[in-house]
Amino acid sequence: MRVIVYGCGAMAELTRACLEADGIEVAAFTVEAAFRRTETHFGLPLLDFDDLAARFAPGSTDLVIAVGPHNDGGGPNSVRRRLVETAAARGFRLPGYRAGGARLPAGQPCDANRIVFDGVLVQPFATLGANVVLRHGAQISHHVVLEPDCFVATGAVIGGGARIGRGSFIGLNATVRDGVS
Repeated sequence: MRVIVYGCGAMAELTRACLEADGIEVAAFTVEAAFRRTETHFGLPLLDFDDLAARFAPGSTDLVIAVGPHNDGGGPNSVRRRLVETAAARGFRLPGYRAGGARLPAGQPCDANRIVFDGVLVQPFATLGANVVLRHGAQISHHVVLEPDCFVATGAVIGGGARIGRGSFIGLNATVRDGVS
């Protein structure tokens, strides 16, 4: 598998390191023109997102949108949501990423730009919406529903039966009690 990583910040750098540790080749980085300050990023090409389709065939190119919980006026995670929608509209594949050290129940999808880092535990019957990011060591209990576009930071714990609304941000080491909506 070969992917392009959207981003040029710490989250993109971390995502690249994790992908490569799992044997996935990163071909390039891409960002919107306003954020492109150099031609390369960590030794790889840094491409203009608007020109990406001219260099890589959208229908056969995997793209991981590695952007944190940034807000562009549409609430937490709205930047990543907008980029995922744009990439999908342009025909890019958004396979997501599941680290080798993540524990998810059999059949739990990890596509649609779902990004699950090492040490994450997702119990059976939990539901992960599209474009959810689960950082290192997050624990998602049984029957939890994470609606699309959520970001769960390192060490956060979400108790059984909780429902986390679209675009929510759960911070470092936060605990969400069971049954909370």
